[in-house]
Amino acid sequence: MKPFNLERALAGDPVVTRDGQLVQGIHVFSNKLFGIIHDDEEDEEETFIFYWDKKGEWIYDHAEENIDRMKLFMASKKKKLWIAVSKTPDSAGNYETSSYATPERLQHCISDYSQVIEIEIEE
Repeated sequence: MKPFNLERALAGDPVVTRDGQLVQGIHVFSNKLFGIIHDDEEDEEETFIFYWDKKGEWIYDHAEENIDRMKLFMASKKKKLWIAVSKTPDSAGNYETSSYATPERLQHCISDYSQVIEIEIEE
């Protein structure tokens, strides 16, 4: 998770609480943020509206013990990479699309590559 960014949140980038709950529909009203959290535990879906300040700190009414877990963060984004592994330790490469990690392309830049591995990272 990355620190909360109000501009990115209002632009629609995904936002989560510290404990991983997705917060949707972030809007500013009366100098406060509000957002919706869907809770679908025990086969019953409930929708809650919560309020935060513009820094992403939860504005609570009576549950002070939940302040930290309700803090807002920008959700991590997953990204795929293709890693060309070579037989020698000083030669390797990573590629953002699988079309660049083909044997035909790799033989021109990594002559002794042994395989291409697909991985997923969080940004």
